Amino acid sequence: MADQQELTELRADREALIRVVHQLPLENRQLRQQLATPAPVVRVLPTQPQPPVV
Repeated sequence: MADQQELTELRADREALIRVVHQLPLENRQLRQQLATPAPVVRVLPTQPQPPVV
């Protein structure tokens, strides 16, 4: 029974990942088109601090 539940969860996770993988190129294309306009309006999202690269 636990195996069946795990398979169900994995299938749902797979579907979510597939949607994201298809959404990212679309969003990237839209951002590139926006940047190509004469006065692009692109907002930078906040990021997490990263340790310095040594």
